Amino acid sequence: MIRVGINFAIPWLLLLGILFSPMSRSQPQDKVEEYNLKAALVYNFARFSQWPENSFSSADTPVALCVQGDQSLIKSFGLLAKKTLFGRPVSIVVAETLVNPESCNVIFVTGVQRQGLPRLFAAVADQPILTIGEMNGFTDIGGMILFTTVHERLKFSVNLENTEAGGISLSSRLLKLAHVIEGQETQR
Repeated sequence: MIRVGINFAIPWLLLLGILFSPMSRSQPQDKVEEYNLKAALVYNFARFSQWPENSFSSADTPVALCVQGDQSLIKSFGLLAKKTLFGRPVSIVVAETLVNPESCNVIFVTGVQRQGLPRLFAAVADQPILTIGEMNGFTDIGGMILFTTVHERLKFSVNLENTEAGGISLSSRLLKLAHVIEGQETQR
């Protein structure tokens, strides 16, 4: 019999609950809840990712989680600044345009930031930076994880070619929950 420790089981149960709960997009409050949910998922994506050993300059270097979007996202993502990843503090940067995206370990790009993607992906190409977005075609042009909504439920796709190019490994348990893309695939 395999025993699963409570510290391991709780994040997975939360992740499963989040992914299979209905989500509505009709009201402003629902948008706040949607980004609270996405912030929790971004954190868990990072938790179940592995970076190359040289990704952090020292043992206490924070994990830099950068959000490219408007300032309204500070409330949702700001709560993550109280957390740790791999024994490291989490630092949060929210900006409409990321000035130094190569200094991030995780980047979440909102759907309204499409025009800046070519510059962003040029700056972080082949670097160990987990990129997560929510607009159609995100994983076709270099993104690693794409949020989608199907029947009012939040889902995600992972482009393995892009994660491998960046040197990031994702947990097989995380991949079991994802729609896995190998190469380019136009999202609907």
